[in-house]
Amino acid sequence: MAELVKIGILGETDAFEVEDTSARSTATAANSKAEEALAKFPVSIFNGGTGGNTLEIARENLEVSYDLQVMLGIYEGRDLMEVFADEISDYTDEAEWFNARVIAGDFAGIRPFDYFDINLTDGKVFRYRVGAIDPYMHTSDQEVVKHHIIMVPDQVWPDSVPWNTTNTNQGTSTTKNPYLASNLHRWEVNTFYPLMPQKWKNVMAEHRLLLEERYSTAGAQTNSTSWSWQSVGKVFSLSEIEVYGFLGWSKINNAYAAGMDCHFPIFKTTANRIRRNHSDARCAWWLRSVGAGSSSWVCNVSSYGICTYADASHAGVRALPCFRVGV
Repeated sequence: MAELVKIGILGETDAFEVEDTSARSTATAANSKAEEALAKFPVSIFNGGTGGNTLEIARENLEVSYDLQVMLGIYEGRDLMEVFADEISDYTDEAEWFNARVIAGDFAGIRPFDYFDINLTDGKVFRYRVGAIDPYMHTSDQEVVKHHIIMVPDQVWPDSVPWNTTNTNQGTSTTKNPYLASNLHRWEVNTFYPLMPQKWKNVMAEHRLLLEERYSTAGAQTNSTSWSWQSVGKVFSLSEIEVYGFLGWSKINNAYAAGMDCHFPIFKTTANRIRRNHSDARCAWWLRSVGAGSSSWVCNVSSYGICTYADASHAGVRALPCFRVGV
């Protein structure tokens, strides 16, 4: 006996015949998610009517609903391991599948906020979310021609990582870019990257950016002096523009702070900037942008989610190591 499920969207209450539990659950979820999104988006763009492939209609409704939730800033993300379990089973592991999808430019069903839980080799588990899809396609001095996704973790590193061991935001005579010369970036390359499981190392791409320089033989500088194209390796921190969509503490008389950066959709709201440690406490976290008008300030996101700064040697700010998939 077929189970009857009502899908009522914008007043439609047609009965569909659903013959299995999976279809019924999908249809119910589609109805619930659709109604939640459409309560704030009064335009009917969902399938309706009787007959046809009910499970297919339910799934299409669900996908459109997720897209609307992204637009409205209420999408919470999905576990891609669960959503695409059938596809992933055809690959060695989830990282290989994800990279194949990314390189092919096939982002169907993949959205900002979707995630993987990644187990580091020291036992820590980090939830990494899709932060931005193809944000730098066709940019850079060496044109980016491969599709890519920037992955951003929910959790900060549990221990403090000073941006610098001394209170300076300067570059050096050999490495004029402050971020590349920083203790934070050395920690990302030498401490965090080795902890990534090999399957994820296999799909992490070298990331290249237009970075500000701040160095002079005349002494410490309070604004950046130039910029240059540089590889930041396979683990990196974000900039003010990538997080806020604008220059905050890095902007005063500092024409070199923006580079090629763009705002990432994972930071659609102020609440999205909040990052926590593994004990669920809110924490401040470093950006790669250095403060303007100062020889020691570095930009960070406060535990409240606000745009702020701290001295480079401050011990109360955490690292948020990001990476790029697409090799």
